[in-house]
Amino acid sequence: MKKRLLIIVSIVLVLGVVGVGAVWLLNHKDHDADVLVMRGDDCNIDWSRAYGGNPSNINPELARRLCLLAEQTGTRIIPNAGFRTSDEQWQLGEEMLRSTEGRVMGYYRDENGAVRDSQGRLMAEAPGDSQHETGDAVDVNRDGRDGHFYSREELARAGLTNQNTNRSSVYGPGNPALKKSEPWHVTLDIDNTE
Repeated sequence: MKKRLLIIVSIVLVLGVVGVGAVWLLNHKDHDADVLVMRGDDCNIDWSRAYGGNPSNINPELARRLCLLAEQTGTRIIPNAGFRTSDEQWQLGEEMLRSTEGRVMGYYRDENGAVRDSQGRLMAEAPGDSQHETGDAVDVNRDGRDGHFYSREELARAGLTNQNTNRSSVYGPGNPALKKSEPWHVTLDIDNTE
């Protein structure tokens, strides 16, 4: 009797574990396909924390150079943001406007739809103007750690840059005082190849 009861309990436990595993797999199958984008044999970009749309819309050359950066620095690439649709770019601005920082710093939308602080510094590009919308920018902290960034020298060795590339500011690209510094905003460095 004890043996039969033990067999029944074991079968129920195994079926329960299999059932839970199957439910988890069904709920995460599509999501996990978008979380990791494999590039090369030894590199993966972990998109699990990224704000925005489908990571497969990132410029393949940018992804390749991010992998080169990871290889050269011995770090992992865990973006905070990658590709964004225009709607997601607008929504990001809305979130900034509603944030505590946004209210304290007097964030507002300019006539083009960009979000600026009370001194006119660009905080978020207008929909249609962001490099994230073309897949040509990734926001990334060093090893995914907030407040830790890749140096300009490390980025340059991989053919990347975090220099301001604001093309659309109503104040013009030659006025860096009116642009916020974004050491996490990484793009291809067209002037520097590996």
